Amino acid sequence: RAKTEEARNKCFDRLNQGVNRATRLVEQLLTLTRLDPDSTKQPYEIIQLDQLVKSVCEDMTPIAEQKNIRISVSTETTATAGMEDAIRLMITNLTDNAIRYTQNGGRIELKTFSKSNQAIISISDNGPGIPQKDRIRVFDRFYRSLGTKTAGTGLGLAIVKRIIDLHHGSIQISEGLNGQGTCFKITLPKSDIT
Repeated sequence: RAKTEEARNKCFDRLNQGVNRATRLVEQLLTLTRLDPDSTKQPYEIIQLDQLVKSVCEDMTPIAEQKNIRISVSTETTATAGMEDAIRLMITNLTDNAIRYTQNGGRIELKTFSKSNQAIISISDNGPGIPQKDRIRVFDRFYRSLGTKTAGTGLGLAIVKRIIDLHHGSIQISEGLNGQGTCFKITLPKSDIT
């Protein structure tokens, strides 16, 4: 038993953190279940990726500001057909990872552009990066790189990969801003904006 008010508050904080971690894990497991083949019968719609990236940036900027991280957006008008909520979650998960792993005062850059019949989203940061040997495994469910001190469940990138697969896209990992950090480049089939 905690004997002082300060000790009780510490215990409650740890308990609250544990509950938050468990809640996040359950939410991510539910998301993975919803993205299984039998449950993805949602109709596709045309999604303007440039607008969606700007919207996610607006949502995530207050979180980034807590670490004095600057998020910049550079977009060309481009679109894909898909499930908007899923694509939003994909961009949000990647941006959230960039914020969590980038040091205080760092930078994150979100871009959209198109190339022939492809719509491309890139999310780059100048954080610690992902070692080459870990890049193939980061999309595995529950995978956490050795030595990672940042809290997480190991499901965020598995969800990202599942969403990309459902939308017949691909993802590549490379060096981030100025050869430092990580860049996730997502390629999706391009759609005409009607």
